[in-house]
Amino acid sequence: MLAILGTKKIRSITYCYTLSVAIAGCGGIANTAGDKLSPQLSDVTSSASTVAKIASLDQSPDISTESQTKSTVQTASAAEAQVSTENALINNETANPSKPSTIPTVVVDSVKLTTTPKLINIPPNNYGTTYYVRTDGGDSTKCNGKFNIALTDASGVNCAWSHISYALPSGGAARISGGDTLVIGNGTYMIGYGMPGTNGCSTSYPYDCKLLPIPSGTSPTQPTRIVGAEFASGCKNKPQLWGTERVSSILDLNNSNNVEIQCLEITDHSNCNGWGASYNDATLYCRNTAKYPNGTYGDVGIVASNSSNVLLQNLDIHGMAYYGINAAGLTNWTMNYVRLALNGGGGWGGTYGSFTQMYGTITMSNMIVEWNGCSDNYPYSDTPYACADQNGAGYGDGIGLDRTGGDFIITDSIFRNNIQDGLDMLYHTEGGSVIINRVWAEGNMGNQLKVGGAVILTNSVAVGNCSFIAKKANIPHTSPSTGLMPCRAVGDTIALALIDRSSGTNRGTTGYLVNNTITGGGNVMVVAGTTFETTTNPSLHMINNILLGNDQNSSYAYPGDTAAYYDATTDVPTLPIILTALNNIVNTTRTSSPCLPGQSNICKPGIYPSTSIVSNPNPNSFDPRLKPGSIAVNSGITGVNVPASDFLNISRPQGSSIDIGALELLQ
Repeated sequence: MLAILGTKKIRSITYCYTLSVAIAGCGGIANTAGDKLSPQLSDVTSSASTVAKIASLDQSPDISTESQTKSTVQTASAAEAQVSTENALINNETANPSKPSTIPTVVVDSVKLTTTPKLINIPPNNYGTTYYVRTDGGDSTKCNGKFNIALTDASGVNCAWSHISYALPSGGAARISGGDTLVIGNGTYMIGYGMPGTNGCSTSYPYDCKLLPIPSGTSPTQPTRIVGAEFASGCKNKPQLWGTERVSSILDLNNSNNVEIQCLEITDHSNCNGWGASYNDATLYCRNTAKYPNGTYGDVGIVASNSSNVLLQNLDIHGMAYYGINAAGLTNWTMNYVRLALNGGGGWGGTYGSFTQMYGTITMSNMIVEWNGCSDNYPYSDTPYACADQNGAGYGDGIGLDRTGGDFIITDSIFRNNIQDGLDMLYHTEGGSVIINRVWAEGNMGNQLKVGGAVILTNSVAVGNCSFIAKKANIPHTSPSTGLMPCRAVGDTIALALIDRSSGTNRGTTGYLVNNTITGGGNVMVVAGTTFETTTNPSLHMINNILLGNDQNSSYAYPGDTAAYYDATTDVPTLPIILTALNNIVNTTRTSSPCLPGQSNICKPGIYPSTSIVSNPNPNSFDPRLKPGSIAVNSGITGVNVPASDFLNISRPQGSSIDIGALELLQ
């Protein structure tokens, strides 16, 4: 996706991160400071540097259709007792002023996401027919699929199918109907050329040997379900659907409405990267000829278009050659506890066929979106492999949507270490809103968060250590001919496009950044514009934020301190953004842009060093918790979109007034 200006072209390292304590590696790659790189950027007041900063293009080529590690979790109690956990919940309960919530924690082991889900939308199965798949079942001539029983001499036809392909056979007719439930037993199931129960698959086009689209449910309350056997009991184990022979998708939701997909692992068995055009080694570059053989890889985990009322829950989608999800033209989708990791092109690509627009409400909660733009080193060692960015004809957005509208709600999620931007919704310019709350974004090679249209960003932590991967990650077989691009779009931490085109004319819209903690070593921590388009009255409210630049120049691609804010509309013929900046703390920033214009902003780095404001300002081990005596304590104000609880869902205020930043200090 683009940064602010220009035209649209379209498994995880064993870090045991916690969202609000120091971000530290518990194994794998050490996240240490890097070296200086050149050239040095000119001051942000230069329009030339602004164009260089935010006009990078990233065209996505069309996709053809043809060692477990545990972590300790710190609580926010006064004693800050450490509690060992493998299954910590992201706490969404009602804020409690007396009992602090557990810090939202995600633990990724060497194979699966181990976060315990909060199950939603599981009404009694009192409609449709339930079918079963298990590895010891039989084919459709021996078993009717209606009993969770292995095929034996005594079972007769009342036994489970042995593969999902008997339910949704390629080249045949579906054996399940709208409103039915398909329960898949634990084990592995190959999807693609060579899977059982297919009809008409050919070595001339093996990519088309795929499952049928999932039949639409009869209503939103009677969906069709494709679920792992443990979907209603915590989903400790997930059956694995893995792609082979360049299969174009594992699951197909084109024209599918009223569907639930739960408790599955979706992947392939190859470490090739479909976007690594610079690779000559056949083991790294996905062979994409039309004819068989192409290897044990799949293009995309889930494809969807013209699809409504869908729940994706407790899915681990990783290691696909192109995208984990490639979907657009969606209405009222919910994604909960979905991990998108180490998919070669990106986590979620938002252009599918002629579709880009989203409608209704798109809800994403408890997401982990990480290391997309890299392949998954099969068999899985939880180390990224063969990453490719724009320099190597690659891509790598965590979530990258095209021109769209709709109402997005994104909460309790992590976007980290993606090879391009973490969350890229800069082209959300066709109406609707984007509400982001309690999100951690860190280590992405471009912008951490990039959003267009009416945005409300609250209670979030954005750590713009954008050059870490390119300079210090030392990932095998990464862009061998060119090297990775440190700090794409020069590493602006947060980028906003305050424009609304939904009426057919370009109008300015309003953004709110309230009670966030932001740090960065790129050019600007917050840059706002209108994508080179003339608008009227775009406005931005920045209230109760902590913005900490970084003077450890060796950590970043570009020497020199970071600026707090830049209005990119000064480079185009449009009215400037109306900025309302109240009660923000700005520190360690470029001398030409030392603070924010507005009232009660605190900008005195000589008196209040960053080390006295938060627990650890170093972006390589950033800890946004406030220190006792910090100038952020009791310094915030109430107002529009000031959240009633903080990043940990702890009630505000804890003292005489609310605190500045994403976290309240317990008093």
